[in-house]
Amino acid sequence: MNIEEITADIKKRDTDIKKRNNDPKWFKQLDELGKISPEKCNTIVEQMALFSVEGDDRIVMCNVEKIDIEWKRLDIELIKADPTWTESTYNYIAPNKNAYNPEKYFKSRNDLMTGKQEEPPSIGFFENQLGFYDGRHRFSNLRDCGQLYIPCIIDVDYLHLIGKYI
Repeated sequence: MNIEEITADIKKRDTDIKKRNNDPKWFKQLDELGKISPEKCNTIVEQMALFSVEGDDRIVMCNVEKIDIEWKRLDIELIKADPTWTESTYNYIAPNKNAYNPEKYFKSRNDLMTGKQEEPPSIGFFENQLGFYDGRHRFSNLRDCGQLYIPCIIDVDYLHLIGKYI
């Protein structure tokens, strides 16, 4: 593919996503899933905090607001640096109903509510920049139900960098 084809493909994808995200059925689906009650949310977080990690990983209770601010800042920086930036594990998921990929957001919420997913989000640092290895949809759903702290998995090698996010 040449640059014109890539740009056209990105524009088509963005148009399709905007159409889908403006479709009331996505909002209806989210409403049908319902909000996670504060009690259920607390139970989910408590279970995540007890998750058994392997190797050099550790569970750390992280400040949701601090991670959210940094995650959003980094996403904006990536887009400014490369306007053709496409969805990746870095992409910020805005609060409530603004998920770039609503299907994953809804599935994550359902998995949390039904107990299918008990593993905490996994975060790390890439060139000293915060990022998610796994679990950004879980993080977003728990953030959106009002959690102030969420247990996250982090490799012991990055513990010295996590301090400002706990």
